[in-house]
Amino acid sequence: MKHLYVIGLPIVISMMVFGGCKKKNQQLAQSHYKLSMLELSDDSSSDVRYKKALDHIDKALAQDDKPEYLALKATILFKLNQIEESLFCFKQSLNNDAIDPLLKPEVMNNYACVLAHQGKTEEAVKIWQTLMHDKHYLTPEVALVNQGKVSIEKGDCAAARDLFSKAVTIEPSYLDAHYYLALAAFQLQETDLAKNEVKTVLFLEPRHTGALRLGEKLGFIHTT
Repeated sequence: MKHLYVIGLPIVISMMVFGGCKKKNQQLAQSHYKLSMLELSDDSSSDVRYKKALDHIDKALAQDDKPEYLALKATILFKLNQIEESLFCFKQSLNNDAIDPLLKPEVMNNYACVLAHQGKTEEAVKIWQTLMHDKHYLTPEVALVNQGKVSIEKGDCAAARDLFSKAVTIEPSYLDAHYYLALAAFQLQETDLAKNEVKTVLFLEPRHTGALRLGEKLGFIHTT
């Protein structure tokens, strides 16, 4: 999943006498984790579903303090606009020594998304720039698009265009990167580039409403 200026996410955390009990707790935790994910997978996501998902992930964490559970809780809290609590859970998951090296960059990306949402864009951009050099981060195109969105918000469409261009070079099938590149090109009055990118988006997703609207503005699509 490509996490973009918004969210989605994961995390990882003796005695033989407690072995059976521990296994049972882990299984119960995993069941609640899956139920939480199920609530979030519904297209009609609402506060009610987010609250149900939060209840399940809290029950999972009560049994097994795994980093992916903490990261998921952080994401749900963000969806519920409980920002400070969300940031706290992200930090907990990132500071957990048991976190999987492949998971940590994904959690960092989503943490940066929340920071950017709160207007802490410089801190967020630093994280995304760091991720670009992390060998465990498997989707650098996402970090590029997130940085590009920050540039657009700052009014620097040329910088955004360059970042989106790098993203589509890395991952040609990345729909959002093509769409945002089209938007940046449109703002820069680079009509040919904007048209080409809109066509690419519609090739990948023919019903993409944003691309259809932009195509209308560019004068080569008529939906009425």
